[in-house]
Amino acid sequence: MTSGACTVASDATCFHSPNYPSNYGNNQQCTITVTAHAQVTLSVTAFTTESGYDFLTVNGVRYDGTSGPEGVQVAAGSTIFFTTDYSVVRSGFEICGASPESLPELTCMSVHGCMWRGGRELRWVRGAWCCIESSLFGPFS
Repeated sequence: MTSGACTVASDATCFHSPNYPSNYGNNQQCTITVTAHAQVTLSVTAFTTESGYDFLTVNGVRYDGTSGPEGVQVAAGSTIFFTTDYSVVRSGFEICGASPESLPELTCMSVHGCMWRGGRELRWVRGAWCCIESSLFGPFS
């Protein structure tokens, strides 16, 4: 679950700083939870924060300036934190963990009763509603 002003893409494959790609604000904080059932490798699409003052913390390591957590592996259930100070703002970040293109080939089944089947979710995938294993989708919430 995300708390604060950070956002997660609708397919849960990427997360963003508040207001991305526009500047985030002063005195902001947010958390992103890794909901994947396995370890996730982060891929940084964009990363610009105020160096030395606005931090993204992953696995206890702080990232700032233009050095994001590229290639960092995070475990299922991990929490990622973002915090900003009282002055100077930047465009922030977009960080991904998987993309719909990397999903295995899916066969859409009847969606009736999907939400009542353990471990399955109803999702819009490649132009159709599908009842799929929830572990196959994006790693962030």
